[in-house]
Amino acid sequence: MANVQLKPQPLRILHVVPTYLPATRYGGPIFSVHGLASAQAALGADVSVLTTSVDGDNDSNVVHGEACMLDGVKVWYFRSKWFRRLYFSWSMRQWLQENLAAFDVVHLHSVFLFPTNMAARLCIAAGIPYVITPRGMLVPELISGKRWFLKTAWIRLFESRTLANAACFHATSDLELSDAIRLGVPVQNSCVIENGVALPERRDWPTPMQVPYVLYLGRLSWKKNLDLLIEACSGLSDVHLVLAGAADQDSIVGELHKLVSGFSLQSRVTFLGELKGDEKWAWIQHARVLALVSKNENFGNAAAEALCLGTPVVLSKGVGLAAATAAADAGWICEATVESIRTAINSAFCDPQAARIRGKRGQEWAERALGWHGVAFRTLALYRSFASSKFAR
Repeated sequence: MANVQLKPQPLRILHVVPTYLPATRYGGPIFSVHGLASAQAALGADVSVLTTSVDGDNDSNVVHGEACMLDGVKVWYFRSKWFRRLYFSWSMRQWLQENLAAFDVVHLHSVFLFPTNMAARLCIAAGIPYVITPRGMLVPELISGKRWFLKTAWIRLFESRTLANAACFHATSDLELSDAIRLGVPVQNSCVIENGVALPERRDWPTPMQVPYVLYLGRLSWKKNLDLLIEACSGLSDVHLVLAGAADQDSIVGELHKLVSGFSLQSRVTFLGELKGDEKWAWIQHARVLALVSKNENFGNAAAEALCLGTPVVLSKGVGLAAATAAADAGWICEATVESIRTAINSAFCDPQAARIRGKRGQEWAERALGWHGVAFRTLALYRSFASSKFAR
């Protein structure tokens, strides 16, 4: 009888994330998790996502409790009826209890929230290996700045065990990894794999504004230092600032409008709201610089998108992508202070040719480093390094 070679079974992966597309108000992690999951599926993996339908005060218009196909990924949505800020969902827990054994590896995205904590407990009990990616939530300065007592208590009661039993701690930048180590939480078998960027095919969008502008793209959140960015631009008479993004849960939009009025900048600051679909690419492509001067960013998806389009960036040292940007000489790195931000933006506006050169360098680097295919390949190799063992702890 001739030897028959059986085709190996695809790796069965479950991503657990508190909320997911189409809830784009929650910013970069939504796109990063979907980019990773869909790229893994394109490489032949059997990929599922377990999530809630939370979208602000409402629920996304999705089918609940059944698999929805999205770019090759099976997405399971569940309602969160109570404790929505924790994304609590008992029906999600019941589904995972019944289906967890079907997966080779589980990838948890975020900390401090019910879905990932619950999934970690069930994985430990079942001996299913899991990876945890904190998505910028394990930063000492951010924890001390907001709900310090609750977050510290949660780490001691729940998160330390989740981290200590993970097969791998995945960070998207060296900065994110060092932040977790500084916090003193258990960091087991760590690895750094960056986010990827998925760009549209079109690259010839008309300019959306006839004057040179600085673009901020992301959630309008307290940790983004938008007050510093507005004040920095107030001292540059030829600079127009565009703020594009949805309000965070703790909305600061009213405070930002008051600040703009206080500096008499109503004619030089534009609030666009959330840019959906392809409309953001024109704004990114034609910006003189994209500015991301946050207190902390584990990676900086908007900056990565800008670099891929050849737009230089102004980044604070708290942005995970800052080190790679500096190494590629693809923008300006600054302190998170008004004067430092102002100096960096002024440099880009005083010398447009230098800005274009830095943008070109950034594009060359990003095209090599930030493709989703390569990122997915590296994560699949990571999973395979421990998935077959199904070890119990």
